[in-house]
Amino acid sequence: MQGSLKQRLRARDNVLGCFMTMPSPALIEVAGYAGFDFLVLDTEHGVASVETLEHLLRAASAVGVPAIVRTVGSTPGEILRALDAGAGGILVPHVVTAAQTRDIVAAAFYPPIGRRGFSASTRAGHHGFLSAKEHIERTNSDIVVMVQIEDAEALDDVDGIVGTPHLDGVFLGPADMAMSLGHPGELSHPEVLAAGRRVAEACRAAGITASTFARDTAEIASVRANGFSAGILSSVTLITTAFGTAVRGVRALGD
Repeated sequence: MQGSLKQRLRARDNVLGCFMTMPSPALIEVAGYAGFDFLVLDTEHGVASVETLEHLLRAASAVGVPAIVRTVGSTPGEILRALDAGAGGILVPHVVTAAQTRDIVAAAFYPPIGRRGFSASTRAGHHGFLSAKEHIERTNSDIVVMVQIEDAEALDDVDGIVGTPHLDGVFLGPADMAMSLGHPGELSHPEVLAAGRRVAEACRAAGITASTFARDTAEIASVRANGFSAGILSSVTLITTAFGTAVRGVRALGD
C-alpha cells in the first residue's frame, strides 16, 4: 500500500523505520536515500537542540522521507516545540494511562480535535505562507501521534491507551519493559514476550499500528510475525555494526 505515513499506519501496512539519534542532517539524508519508510528523530536519548531539530527536519523534507520526533516527555510544551518545528508527528515515551494519552492527543491537534496553541509563523505553518485554515486542516488530517508502552504499569490500561481517538500507533519499548518487569537486558524473557503480545493484540483489536524495536534486519521478520507491522531499527546500531565488521575483516587479514 502507498499513501501518507498516517494512512499506512492506520492500514497497519508493513513499514520500516529508523531511530536517528545523532544530530546530523547528512545522516538524515543518507537514511532517506536508503529508502526507509519513515524516520524517528530521537530527542529523548539524542542531543539535538530545538534549532538543530529544525535542520534535521529540513533534511528529511529534502529527501522526501516522513519524520516524526520522539519527545523527551509528554508535556504540551515539548509536543508543541516538535510539531511547530515541522515534525510529521510525535512519538511520546513512557505513557502509562489512557488519560495521559488523551492529553497527548489534545496537545498535538488544533481544535476541534485538541487544544494545541496556534501559530502560523512557524516552520510547520510555512513561516506564515499558509493560511490559518489550511495550516489547521493539514495538521488535523496529517499529524501522526504515537505513544510508547514500556512500563509494566501501562499493561493495566493498555486497552484504554490504544482505544484513544486519533491515536495512530503504539511503540513497545522492549528494553524498558524488560527493566520494568524485573528482567533487565532479557528481551526474550517469557514475561517480556507476553507483554509484547498483549500490546500487539490490543493494537490489532483497536485498529492501530503496533511497532517495536528490531536489533537487526533479520529480526524484522520475527517482529512482523509477532504482530508488529512497524519495525524500527537503530541508526547507531547499523553504523557501529558496519564499522565493527569492516575493521574486524581488515584485522583478520593480518599485517
